[in-house]
Amino acid sequence: MIKTHSRSARWLGTKTCVQQHHRCFTAFPDMLADPHGNLNQWLNGITLVPLGAPRWKMKKGEQYLRRICLENKLYYIERGRGRCQLGAAAIRIGAGDLIVVPERTELSLDDFGPGGLQFVVAYFHARIFSYINLLKLTGFPVCIRNTRNTPIAVLMEQAAREQALKAPGWKTAMAAQITLLLLYIMRHYGSAFTGMLKNEFPEELPRLLPVLEWLDKNLDNRQFKEQDLARRISLSPAGLRRLFKKVVRVNPVRYIQQKRIEKACFLLRNETLSIPQVAAATGFADVAFFYRVFKKHQQTTPAQYQRAATRELTMP
Repeated sequence: MIKTHSRSARWLGTKTCVQQHHRCFTAFPDMLADPHGNLNQWLNGITLVPLGAPRWKMKKGEQYLRRICLENKLYYIERGRGRCQLGAAAIRIGAGDLIVVPERTELSLDDFGPGGLQFVVAYFHARIFSYINLLKLTGFPVCIRNTRNTPIAVLMEQAAREQALKAPGWKTAMAAQITLLLLYIMRHYGSAFTGMLKNEFPEELPRLLPVLEWLDKNLDNRQFKEQDLARRISLSPAGLRRLFKKVVRVNPVRYIQQKRIEKACFLLRNETLSIPQVAAATGFADVAFFYRVFKKHQQTTPAQYQRAATRELTMP
């Protein structure tokens, strides 16, 4: 007999509606450990931006040349077998495997079997409180084997369908599918994670959050000054600089430049804007200064980055 809380009962006509107790549900089999109790707060602070989920087929003898992935990627192998070089690790891959690739990770694929390799690759950004990569923070497993008969296979297929059909709302649907997939991995393969980064969220983070959130929405604003940000959380400019150094490890000017360049990278990859338009949309009044800051952060010019990103998104 199912036990319920009597306080949850309500009368609807002549029938009683009751809320089921949590013990009525089966627990998730392998939850990601949360020793500090921060995981729920982090997950509620995620910004997930889907970029695409195309299906690709590569023939035997072809090679996906080694490159640095500029965004997070999930490779779901539908058919065939091959080898994946991920950073320093070489992994044999086959049908049903899921490869998890955090952004800024080197990747290559080669040594395909006779039938080649068919896979879906989902591209996305997933950041907590706008500046920390979720996959790197939580230590996602590199390879999850034999996922054919799990929701992972279904969600990757659905994401590929959204990419192919591009029906109204496709990016919203894809964001939901990738989010559900990441949560499924956290709840069913938790023991495979490599461990959360320690001290990633200092105690002072909640105090700085209003400034970080305001900056996220106002990066194109060229008028605000450091003292304007300090006033938002009742600090002096010097106090704000100390808080930034402690929480995000850089001063406010450096942080703002980083966020503006991140936004510029996103626009260069995903919008048909000219470089002066991208500069204006990210708060740079002077295009030459934008070029200098961009090259300092990305070790390449905006034009070169745009060309490389176009090639990257037209290859798996």
